[in-house]
Amino acid sequence: MTHQTFSTIKNIYPISPYREGLIKIMEDQNCDLFPTFVVNRNIRIAYAKKLVGEWLARVDHEALGRNWSKKCSSQRTFLIGFFEKPDTYLHVHAAVKLPEAGRLVSNKRLKKIWKKLIPAGSLHIVDNIRDIRKVGSYITKDLGGRRQEESWFLSSEFHKR
Repeated sequence: MTHQTFSTIKNIYPISPYREGLIKIMEDQNCDLFPTFVVNRNIRIAYAKKLVGEWLARVDHEALGRNWSKKCSSQRTFLIGFFEKPDTYLHVHAAVKLPEAGRLVSNKRLKKIWKKLIPAGSLHIVDNIRDIRKVGSYITKDLGGRRQEESWFLSSEFHKR
């Protein structure tokens, strides 16, 4: 597996208290994957979010087995996702923490799951995160413009209550 790092990203994005809170969530969850979900199609934010939710379901099914959907949120894949460039080149940056059993799911397999959902799309994964604050600064840089609560989402939104 080729390891990419985030060392080339400079922390040039000023961090507001709002973004600081979101980065704290990533730190508290100990996120260690940074995927970028690319759709390469003109779709709406709601549909992109639905696709990421379906990807999460398939990843959890593969990692946790048959009764994956009955597991509580803390036992499932954690993801915090941020929409970027919704009017031109919509893609979703995310920070992810796979469940313990999910560690056996390779990046290649994670990409294949996304490709099956959206053949025109691609999934880029950075998996050697050493500085979650730097990653958090980068993936939250586009907050604003839209109402902020519509700019990001959590994986738990897809879990049964």
